[in-house]
Amino acid sequence: MGVTGVLVFTSGVIMGTASTLTIKIIYGLESIGVTGQLQRFEKPLFTTWFMFLAMTLALPIYWIQQWRKGLKRREYSRIKNLNDNEEDDEEEEVPWRTYFLLVIPACFDLLGSALSGIGLLFCTVSVYQLLRCTVIIVTAVLKATVLGHRLSNYMWSGIFINLVAMLLVGSTSFLSEPSGGGAEGDGVNRDPRVGIFFVILSCIVQGSQYVFEEKVMAVDNAPPLVVVGMEGLWGTILMPLVVFPWAYILPGTDAGGCVENTYDSWVQMTNSTSVQIVLLVFTITVCLYNIFCIYVTFLLNSIWHAILDNFRPVAVWSTDLLLFYVITDGRFGEAWETGSWLELAGMMLLFLGTAVYNGNVKLPGFDYSGESENYHDVGTMHELETQSPSSPTLRIQPMSSPFLSRSPLINKGLMREKEKGLNDNFTVYNQGYGSTFEPSSRSRG
Repeated sequence: MGVTGVLVFTSGVIMGTASTLTIKIIYGLESIGVTGQLQRFEKPLFTTWFMFLAMTLALPIYWIQQWRKGLKRREYSRIKNLNDNEEDDEEEEVPWRTYFLLVIPACFDLLGSALSGIGLLFCTVSVYQLLRCTVIIVTAVLKATVLGHRLSNYMWSGIFINLVAMLLVGSTSFLSEPSGGGAEGDGVNRDPRVGIFFVILSCIVQGSQYVFEEKVMAVDNAPPLVVVGMEGLWGTILMPLVVFPWAYILPGTDAGGCVENTYDSWVQMTNSTSVQIVLLVFTITVCLYNIFCIYVTFLLNSIWHAILDNFRPVAVWSTDLLLFYVITDGRFGEAWETGSWLELAGMMLLFLGTAVYNGNVKLPGFDYSGESENYHDVGTMHELETQSPSSPTLRIQPMSSPFLSRSPLINKGLMREKEKGLNDNFTVYNQGYGSTFEPSSRSRG
């Protein structure tokens, strides 16, 4: 792994950790709302809206990349003295139909993100981060039952190990009395088991999104940044048009007796510089994390992909402990409790189960002779490294990771972009220049 790969990997870990921690931190900040009283900024729907705003920023980044590619193509054409009839290798434009079809996965993403945001209100960051890995189990089961993909016995063993890991992590919530904000020391009486319920619901929604996209949606020529950006744009539009009004109409515990009062969220934000700063940091980290996830696919192999996925819960948990004991003196972060040992054991089992599923750790007594077929049927990042770039069956599927490459639409776009990158990196020799010109089909910034 070169210097660029190290920077991308490190940036992915930092942004992934920061995006999770900032959302938990903001739930602990206080501001004056419409009631005129100081209250916590516990607004999962409002912060979800900012998440979609951050995803939308992928669109201008994509347009800038396309502009740079156009400059490279024109320079290449000038060097080669191409005539108008020969300039046929312009990149296909994204059909307008694709932009509108992406509203469907945006709805799934909206529901899943809102549920996980509510869950984070009730449980600690470490439990939240580890329980999100339940999506591995949900997606595998749905792929086998709904999509008819064949999983080998060793893959089911990995899924079983992950299930045990999730049970260990979830059991920590039964070892202590319900307490504040997921035991983060905020003094608010909440049952973390409610948070676990919402996080698992969000994983079910995310797994269902995968199955729906794979089985129903036929979207071609959708670059990953377009998928991310359009899901963000549709989510940004749907939140104020649909979600916020219903959140105000339905009865709840927020200001005015509703589920969530958006006007109160806005007043609290405008009255607190701290809330504004943390929301800004959250928006930036979410945007950058999406971009670095895509570049990890381009620059690193599947081993580093898995390391990044597995290291993120470690980074989030260790940073949360550091916040509690060193940086904020117990105001923010997470304390080490008796149940933390069970949680640690669950995390170790999760790493093992993921490695067993992907075939990185081979268990005795299982047949691995059909491993290459299983990669084709079920799919992992291994395919991108072992098959020919021009192979029509080349594909990526998100099983080693609940955080990266969540969507088949993003996976197909990543595959297509990397295939293009492998095929279109060529060298043009020109006697008049005495040097080489190497345009690339993608920009690496």
